[in-house]
Formats: sequence, C-alpha cells, structure tokens
Amino acid sequence: MSLGLQLLALEKVDLIRPTLASEVAYQFRHAMVQEAAYGSLVRADRKRLHRATAEALAALFGQSESLAPEVAALLAQHYHLAGDARAQHFATLAGHAAMARYANAEAVMLFSLALEWAERAPDVEPLAALYLARGRALELNGQFAEALENYQALGTAAEARHDQHHQLKALIQRGTLRSNVNPMFDPQEGHRLAAEALALAGARGDQAAEAQVYWNLMNLHRFEGANAAARDNGERSLALARVAGAAEQEAATLNDLIHVYGTLAAWPEHLAVAAEAAQRWRALGNLPMLADSLATVSLWAALRGDYDLALSASTEAGQIARSINNLWGQSYSLSGTGMARWHRGEYAQAVQLTRECLRLAAQAGYIAAFVLNGSQLAGMLAELGQLDAALAEAQKASDFAEAHLPTLRPMGLSSLALAQIALGQLDAAEISLRAAPLEAAHGLLWAIAQLLKAHGELALARRSPAALPLAQSRLAVVIAMRAPPLEAEARLSLAQALRQTGQTDAAGAELLMARSVAESIGLRRLLWPIMVELAQLADEGGDAAQAQALRAAAQAEVDSLAAALPDPAMRATFERWATRTIAARPQSRGLG
Repeated sequence: MSLGLQLLALEKVDLIRPTLASEVAYQFRHAMVQEAAYGSLVRADRKRLHRATAEALAALFGQSESLAPEVAALLAQHYHLAGDARAQHFATLAGHAAMARYANAEAVMLFSLALEWAERAPDVEPLAALYLARGRALELNGQFAEALENYQALGTAAEARHDQHHQLKALIQRGTLRSNVNPMFDPQEGHRLAAEALALAGARGDQAAEAQVYWNLMNLHRFEGANAAARDNGERSLALARVAGAAEQEAATLNDLIHVYGTLAAWPEHLAVAAEAAQRWRALGNLPMLADSLATVSLWAALRGDYDLALSASTEAGQIARSINNLWGQSYSLSGTGMARWHRGEYAQAVQLTRECLRLAAQAGYIAAFVLNGSQLAGMLAELGQLDAALAEAQKASDFAEAHLPTLRPMGLSSLALAQIALGQLDAAEISLRAAPLEAAHGLLWAIAQLLKAHGELALARRSPAALPLAQSRLAVVIAMRAPPLEAEARLSLAQALRQTGQTDAAGAELLMARSVAESIGLRRLLWPIMVELAQLADEGGDAAQAQALRAAAQAEVDSLAAALPDPAMRATFERWATRTIAARPQSRGLG
C-alpha cells in the first residue's frame, strides 16, 4: 500500500487530520494517539524516522540562514532526536530568531539544545557564543540565578580548553549580573570579579574588555551611591571603548552615563550623552537599546519637571518597542510618561499608564518595575483618596523588594510607610521605617529623598520635633538633585513642619516658593495642597477672608482635576477626600 493510501486510511478512522490545505502535513487527533504510536517504535526506527523527516523538511524548505524560524526549530528537533549533529546549527538559528521576537523562554530551550551538541565538539567559539546567547536570553526572561550559573559554566568550559579570552568574557558577564539591580546584585562579589577581570584583561592587553569592566564598576558604584566614582569609571569605560573601537560597548556606556549624570544633576553632560547614545544606537540599528535610551531620557525628564520632553521621548520609545514586540521596552517606556502625567494632575491617564507598565513588566520579566512603578502607583492612589488600594499596592511593592530586590527595599518600605501614615496607622508605619534607616539608601540621593519623606511624614503626623530637621534635610537633598517637582513637594512639607513649631512667617515663605516652583513647571497635583496650607496660615493669622479665598481657589483646582476623571467612582472618592482636606482647620495638617 502506498504512503498516500496509508495516510488516507488513518484519516478515515480519524486518527490523523491534515493541518494544511495542501494536506502536506498531518497531526494526530489526540496526543495520546501520537504517544502510543511513537512508543511502539524501537529506538533505531525512531532515529531513522526523525532523520528522514528532517531531510524531507530540508529538501522542501531549504537550509539557508534565512530559513523560517518555525522550520529551523523543527529541523533542530528532528536532527537532535535522530542523533545528528546538524541539530546544533538549526537550534542556533532558531534560538536567535526566537530572541529577535522576544520569545526568550523558547530561545533558552533552543540554545540549551544547541549547547548539548557544541559541548561535544572541540571548537570553543561556537560553544562560547551559545553560552553567551543563552545567558542573555535567561536575563531577559528574568532567570538571573540561572544566567549566573550559565556564565559560570562558560568559565569552566573555557578554562578546560585553556581559553583565556572566553574565561575573561565569563568573568565580565558574571560581574555585570553582580553589579546591577537584580536578585543577584552583590557589591562585594562585583568588586572581586571586577578586580580579577581587570587583571586578566590588562595581562592580555584587551582594552575592549577593560571598557566592559569599568562599565560594570560604573553601575556598581552607581547602585552603591558612590556617584563620583561611578562617573570616573563610566568616563574611563567610554574612553577605552572609543580607543578600542568597541562600538556596542561605547553605546552601552553612554546609555548608563545618562543615569550617572542625572544622579549627579549634571544636566548639560546628561543631555549630551543622551543625545549621543541615541545616535549610536540608531547607527548600530539596535532598536531595543534605542528604545531603552529614550525611555531613560523620559524618566529623567519627568524627574526634573520637563514634562514635554518626558512625553515625547516616552512616545518614541514606546513606538519603537511596539514595532519590534519588545515588551520590556514597552513597559519601561511608560515609567516617564506615567510620572509626567501624574505631576500634571492627569490622574486617570497616570494610573492607567502605570498599571499598563506593571502588566507588561510581568510579561517581560522587568522586575524593577514591581518596586519602582508599584510604589509610584501606590502614591497616585493615595492622592486620589483610595487609601486601602494604595496600601495594597505599597505592600506588594515592599514584599517584592524584600524577596527579590533588596537594593530597592528602602523604596518599597518607604512607600508602605507613606500608605500606612495616610491611613493613620502610625505604629505600623514606624515598624516599617525601622527596617529602612537612612543608611539603607547607600548614598543614593533619590532613595535618601524618599526615605526622608517617609520619616518626615511620620514625624509630622506624630507632631514630633524631629519633623523640622527631617524636612530641612530632605529639601537640601532635592535641591542638590536639581529636581523641581521634588523640591516643591519638599518645601510644602518643610512649611508644615515650620507651622507646627510656630514659625508661620518662614512657613509662608516656603509655601510661596513651593507654589512658584510648581507653577513654573506645571506641577498641578501640588497646587491645591499648597493653597490649603496657605489657608491654614491665614486662619492662624486671623485673616478669614484670605483663608476663604484660598480655600475657594483650592476647591476650584480640585473641581478641575476631578472633572478630568472619567471613572465616576474614582472622581467621587477624590472629590470627597480632597474636599475634607480643604475644609480642615489649622489643628489638622492637611496633605503632605
């Protein structure tokens, strides 16, 4: 009986079904039928069938580098099960295709299959390339512990083959994991690996490798709060990359110098490296990193109150990330725009964008968002009067940082404490903040500012004398950061602390400065709380007419903000909460 008749007979009894209109391909009606048929074959027959299937596919579709990804994956599978070394080539092709479409879990599986064959061969280059590719796929999939093990395995394989070049690469990749915010962050180990890698790179005269190590050190110092050292190492990395002609490393160093100069409030340098990083990524055709660079620009622009730039850079970053189906980039691109719209008082859009950021982050493995953007969402909900929801989001952010990102623990705990304070749970907030002393910020100005905010708000709520020095310290930090949105907020808190100590003239001066800063950058979310605090001062000074006028202006601002909220429930909650705050008399502090 011919093959065609045999297939027809199987189809008639509904054991198989055609999957294509041309009836070139068939599938079993049920997986159990397939399993039973496959299990009935002896091993030698299985191998012969897999090889015949692979060769038929190769004859039908070809074997070029431009082979369709799904065909390459099928060829890899069949050659592998046939015990044929050609599996390595096709698994490698399919793995890179999977990474190109951000199917990172699939890429890990395919690179692992290819590695099974590469490890049997003496050639080190393809072996090392596969380890590096699988490591990157693991990182992008959020499997950081597995990525570290992968790079350690590369180092072992390279050492066994007396290959110092790839031993060095393995050291550097391990150092990268230990030097950045992820569950593997370990400053002590990061410094040890950097020293070992620098010694080996120096002995080999490998300036490109040295540029990578100094890049790791830049980020390590950045997350330790050693900002001057971060700058020195970043600039050294950039110089070495340029001398070595290492274009990818040059762009990567420029990209992270955006953060370094932003942290130092060195805005001219910040804007210069941002522009150059984008130029380099465009020239290299690296769209994922171009999107990342633009998203970083957006985030820092929002932090310093340049909301137009924050929105335009975010929009471009999101468009690029969507065009290549890069979920990580899509999530990150929403950080800056969510913050910008929040500061502008566009609450509905801000909440929606931040929730979308977190949804995409969960799919992409962008774990820092669960703490940073989760905390941001908690703050938004608290300002809308949704205090229970704010507490729930803050608790999630804090718990995630505790379990997975201890570097960001101060952010999670301060967010949790602020939500607890808003609900009047002062004892709980104190417990949260005991675990988040200022030293936990490791010298990072943005983290110090957030911790000072939480500690200061608790002191204000308890009417503690500590509120004033905490508010003064916070203002000094944010002025050093040259971040107007944070400055306006810090001046408002300082005014409240001054009013509690009876220094009403000084409090009034701070409030007027806070309002001036807020108005200059369009920081609408703070305008009405500032007017409420000015009304409190007018009441205390006996100027009832001025107090009434300020409360009316604050109410008008609240009404305008509320009118833009499309959700009736959200609008009603915000209006009730804000109106109560506006009506409060001097013995109540109002909004912090």
